[in-house]
Amino acid sequence: MHRDLTSSLLQRQLLTLDATDHRTLAQATVAIAGLGGIGCPAMEVLARNAVGAFVLADIDCFDATNARQLYMTQATIGLPKVAVSCERLLAINPRASVRTFSDGITPANYAAVCLGADVICNQVDQLAAIMILHYAGARFRIPVVSASRTCWPERHFLGVKIYDYRDPDMQYDMRGIAIEQRWGVEPKLVEALMDYVTREQDCPELVAEINAQNTQFRAVRMLEAIQRQETEGISDKSPAYLHGVAHAHPEVFHKMAIAPEEALVMGCLAGTAVKDILLGRETGHFEVNLYHGTARIHDRTEAMAYHDMACSAVKAVPA
Repeated sequence: MHRDLTSSLLQRQLLTLDATDHRTLAQATVAIAGLGGIGCPAMEVLARNAVGAFVLADIDCFDATNARQLYMTQATIGLPKVAVSCERLLAINPRASVRTFSDGITPANYAAVCLGADVICNQVDQLAAIMILHYAGARFRIPVVSASRTCWPERHFLGVKIYDYRDPDMQYDMRGIAIEQRWGVEPKLVEALMDYVTREQDCPELVAEINAQNTQFRAVRMLEAIQRQETEGISDKSPAYLHGVAHAHPEVFHKMAIAPEEALVMGCLAGTAVKDILLGRETGHFEVNLYHGTARIHDRTEAMAYHDMACSAVKAVPA
């Protein structure tokens, strides 16, 4: 029944993908962490490109507020995101190999999630998991792809970033990073987390505290931008309206600024970047502004310089 499934999936791409590309994608493994608004469309892109193996990790279930997330429907509310995503993936390509981790990304499981993957697609929204995934990328020499807003909250760009840890000069290095100023997290907590990560031991209370501090920091940063009326990167609504929303929803207002179409665009950017890496194509940091019709492409040097300014913990240091 599925004998020529890969050829069928890729038939309309024959002008851009040859038989070697088909085999490369079919033999590839992609780890996707975070199956929400961006991770799901990224997985959809890769599944429809007949990528052969996936590792899916997410701790959450779909709820009624997840309307911008591709796989949220009335039928999937309350269901684990990894289970829904796995079912969708196999409905597209029954031959795909899938492993799932319903506990998300932790200091104890990151090696099981990432080791053996050709690319890590990082679409988690919790700082602790992001740091763990970059540690995994550097340790196992696996590229990490992340799609998100960039220049936020001052400017409204959606972008994809590629951290190519296959390069021996790319290291995950915390030295020289102003952790508290850039992430709002006490440095001693990050140091403690990395100690647990190196020992592959779970530390749920520490993870929760790091994420709570970072979430509060992001909320305060957004509120300060609203008060300064520097809101281009948040919304085209008036600062007075935005301040009213923040006042009415103080716990979650900082999560209310991404529309479904933006999530889909970022997911497609992430999926495209992963595909390009798998096929050995030239890649670069890319940004697009849906509201103002502008786009930018950066090479690796420019991307590294930009991310150093934008709070990245990734540094180019001697191996």
